[in-house]
Amino acid sequence: MARTDTTGATVRRLAVVVAAAGVVGCALFLYGLWHTPNYAQSLFGRTGSDSFALKSQLATAVLVLAGVQVLLALWMYRRLPGRPAVPRPVPVTHRVVGAALFVLSLPIAVHCILAYGVRLGDPRTAVHSVAGCVFYGAFTAKVLVVRSRRLPSWTLPVAGALLAITIVVLWYTSALWYYNGFRVPLLS
Repeated sequence: MARTDTTGATVRRLAVVVAAAGVVGCALFLYGLWHTPNYAQSLFGRTGSDSFALKSQLATAVLVLAGVQVLLALWMYRRLPGRPAVPRPVPVTHRVVGAALFVLSLPIAVHCILAYGVRLGDPRTAVHSVAGCVFYGAFTAKVLVVRSRRLPSWTLPVAGALLAITIVVLWYTSALWYYNGFRVPLLS
């Protein structure tokens, strides 16, 4: 009987996920780097510094939804103490909240990439620009991992954690910067 090479197949599947995430992240990075910024680009009718408040509010909502996502994921995988049974609505709620988080992130991302592009001139904007590209690459990876039943069990929590951490970094370098008087601890 022939032995199937599951290790090689797993490595190939992981390589596809990482490559897809890399392509998405790199494509956004290169577009943002080469794109001529349009500082007059509006976000729901707000331009320039008027858009900071709205983007900060939207980013804070995304951060809260990411926190809900983490809690729901921990509940689904029975990692929350005192919550042994997972009610049926929890996985559905997790998907709905994830979709809402993604949709809510889009206007922020579109405005950032069109109005400012990728900026590497100072630490805060460099970290923010790279994290924004990583976010959509990580989102791509998470969707591919969720859809695959043939990847190691550790890939889903790793992809989800990368996504959550990236959201925290994005919020830290944007909304906190705005709420803290245009200063960010450690990056100002």
